[in-house]
Parts: sequence; structure tokens; C-alpha cells
Amino acid sequence: MKNIDFIEHREAVIIGSGAAGLTTALSLEKQMVLVISEGDDPFLTHTAYAQGGVAIANDGADILAHLNDTLLSGDHASDPDAVKVLVSEGPQIAEWLEKLNFFWDLDPNGGYQLGREGAHSTHRIRHAGGDATGYHLSRHLFQKARERNAIDFWFQTAALEILEDEHGICGLVVNRQGRIGLVKTRRLVLATGGYSGLYRPTTSPNLNSGEGLILAAEVGTLLRDLEMVQFHPTALNLGDRDHLPLLTEALRGAGARLVLDSNTVLPIDHPLGPLGPRDVVSRAIFLAIKEGHRVFLDATGVKDVEVRFPTVTRIAREHGLSPARDLLPVTPAAHYTMGGIIVDLWGNTGIPGLWAVGEVSSTGVHGANRLASNSLLECLVFGRRVARGVQDFIPGSLRWPSIRYTARHAENLDLPSARSILGKILFKHAGPLREEADLKEGLRRVDSWMEKFGNNRHLARSGVLARAILESALARRESRGAHCRLDYPVTLDTYSSTVWQMSTEDISHLRRIPA
Repeated sequence: MKNIDFIEHREAVIIGSGAAGLTTALSLEKQMVLVISEGDDPFLTHTAYAQGGVAIANDGADILAHLNDTLLSGDHASDPDAVKVLVSEGPQIAEWLEKLNFFWDLDPNGGYQLGREGAHSTHRIRHAGGDATGYHLSRHLFQKARERNAIDFWFQTAALEILEDEHGICGLVVNRQGRIGLVKTRRLVLATGGYSGLYRPTTSPNLNSGEGLILAAEVGTLLRDLEMVQFHPTALNLGDRDHLPLLTEALRGAGARLVLDSNTVLPIDHPLGPLGPRDVVSRAIFLAIKEGHRVFLDATGVKDVEVRFPTVTRIAREHGLSPARDLLPVTPAAHYTMGGIIVDLWGNTGIPGLWAVGEVSSTGVHGANRLASNSLLECLVFGRRVARGVQDFIPGSLRWPSIRYTARHAENLDLPSARSILGKILFKHAGPLREEADLKEGLRRVDSWMEKFGNNRHLARSGVLARAILESALARRESRGAHCRLDYPVTLDTYSSTVWQMSTEDISHLRRIPA
């Protein structure tokens, strides 16, 4: 048994050091801010992994086209008001970044070197460092945040529990490098990323395991559309590995082809072919692999491919390949999650003092299938919006509740192996193609997994979320966007979100498990 090691106070706390969290922190001007991250590396985030760029409308007319592209890609499940906010505030975000001296890649004439990716009707994707936009953006925002005296960082710090009183959020229990602490705060922002890292294979870092969603659900927030998991079509196929490197969609935008082992073009049932929405392309590749084919990305015809795509080139060379010379084997892998904590257009969760931003949230912009390069844009646009809400929030007086939090040492388990087993269950039973019998078998297998590993709080949270994904997929009896039901192939005329709330039994169970 172990009691509290320290107690601190901060005006605002942000969990997550990706683009959403850093944008929120940099946009707060009146509060002393603490940013916490579970990893020891500030760039072990989904943002830093992003090879694609930021989709920003070129002009007023393109704002409408960007809106339409987003709605079409989302398979008519997006919130039009949220999409309008996203695309119309994109140019303002670009101006804000340029004031922070962030530089985009330019063409020889000094204009933006614009790319085009899947389901975009025109070239509007701004990049930095070729195919390393996310890393460059992360590094730049982190450096700017480090320069602010009002922003403090704690790494290797896990959020264990959100605390409330009659006025709303009042604090957070954390494990900071083995020391249990209480951080008093009336303003808490969740920017913890999505849950595609639960799956195996995945292109996401392990930290994208959905802990933020479950933290929020434990205090009563609602989660939406958890079945909407996006599988990126072109992860580098390295066999039975849990984590696969991403081969950016921009390669196809630059002219790369998808071909079968017979060197014939992969048939894709969409007018845009290999530049169709990710769900369509992923399913085409997935089906071809199930039929016994190998699928390759052929970038040998892309001019200056190794100069324009240095990240892909480095990844390929690490595995004895060259994008200029070789066909690159590809497979779909879990990449992004459209579901999340239900928020309004300012990131409010409905609990006073609690906001969610970025992939952990469900703003309604992505619908059933995220449009390529809208994810970083969402982090930036809604990060700025959340900051305004945090600054304007007038909290009740902070009267620390009478609480004596006692941490117990959790059982020593092989967490990576346990997560790998769970991730393979999810990919097999709630992957690109789904049907009722498979989903129910997935639930049975998750229950068995929980019996073995559910005495560890982190693993139990993963199991609860995995069960919620499967239950949500069972509840959606249609095919729409990333959610494809073989037994319900038709898309319904009207769209209804699936909404999930954690049961009191699950909350009680999780709170009893050692931290």
C-alpha cells in the first residue's frame, strides 16, 4: 500500500503533448499550464507520426469544396456545422502558425508546395519536411511551448483518475515516475489521442490506446461512434508484426499505383480509384489479400520520389527496399479513430471544467471516415477554440474534497504481450469487414481476455474499451464509411450515432483495481 507522495496546484492541466494539447497550451495566455504525457519522449504522439500534411483551403471558393469533400468522405455522417468550423478556420490557423515562424514546403516559385490525397478534389495539402509534417509540427510547437514560462511539462506521468466535486472537475490523480500525486485544478483538457493503438496491426504508437476516453467515461461523459475505426490502406506489410510503418497517401497523390502480385492494377470500385476514400481503398486491399494475393504500392514512376518522400525512403531502406526501384508490399492497418468523447464546437464535454480536443474527442467533423489530412487541422482549429473556452471559464471555488487516495501496486504483467493479444482479437473481429457472428465471438474472446488480464487497471480499461467498440459495431446495422457489415451491406437513408456510456459496474470495478 502506498499513500500520496505530493500535492500540487495548477490553473489548467492538459493531458497530451501532441498538436491538440500543445496548440491549446500555446493559446492560453492567462493561466499557468501543466502539460503531462505518459511517454518519456515528447514526440511519441500520433501527431509526430503523421506523414501527411494539413488540409487548408486555398481560397474562399475552396472552403466550400473542402467542406463538400469532407462531408462526402464522412459518408454523410459528419456534422455540417462542425465541418464548416473546421474548413473556414483553416486559413486563420495557417496565419497563426506563420506568426509562430512555422514554415511550409515551398515550390521553386515561392508558393506553397501543395499535395493531393485521397478523396480531395484538388491540391490543398500543405506539407513541411516532405512527408514528415507531423514531426516538424510537433517539434516546432513543443519548442515554442518550452519557451513559455507559464507552461510546464511532466513526462513519464500517467493520469490515473479524474476527481470531481459539486462544482465540476477539481483535480487529477497521477503517477509521476513511480510517485503518486494529486494535482488540484478546475480546468482539465484531455488531448490524449485516439484508440487505434489498441489494434494489431496498427500504425499508431502504443500510447494511442484510448485511456483518455475511459478516464472521461469514468466520470460520466458520453462516447460516440466507437465502431468508426479507420484502417489506412498502405501500411508497409512486414508480416505478423504488431506495429507497421505508414506509407503516406501523398505517394498515391503524386502518382503511385496499387498493383497485385501479377503486376496488374488493383481494381478499386470508386471513380477516384487509388485516391478514393480510405475505407474503400482499404477494403479493396483487404479483400485481395484474403483471396491470396499480395498487394504492392508502385512508386517507381513518381518523379524524385526519394527526395520528395524522405521518411518513406528511410523506412523502405531499413527493410532493404527502395521506393524508386522496388514494389513496396502493403496491407491495411488500424490508423485513426473517428469515435470519441462527445463535445460541442468548443470542446465542452458537459462536465464543468472538462474539455476534450483532437482525436480523443468526437466533434462531428470526421463522420464515418476521416478525410486525409483533416486530423492535424482539427487539432489546431479546435485546440485554439478549447483554449478560448478554458480562458473564459469561471470556476467555482476550489474546495478540495475530503479524499485519501491510496495507491496499490498493480500485479506485474507482460503488458505488451497482453495488449498484442487484445489487438489481434479486435482486428480479427472488428476489422475492415464485419458481421454479427464475428462480432459476438469477439465479445466472448474479450471477456475471456479480461478474466486473465483484467486485474491490471490499464489493461482493464483497454478491455472495457474493446468491448465498447464491438458492442457499438453490433448496434450499427448498416454499412457506412469505415464500418462495413457483410450482413447489413446497405447504407440507411438517415444517420444516427451510436452512443456509449460506461456502466456503474464497470466504473466500480475499475476503481477497485490497483493503479
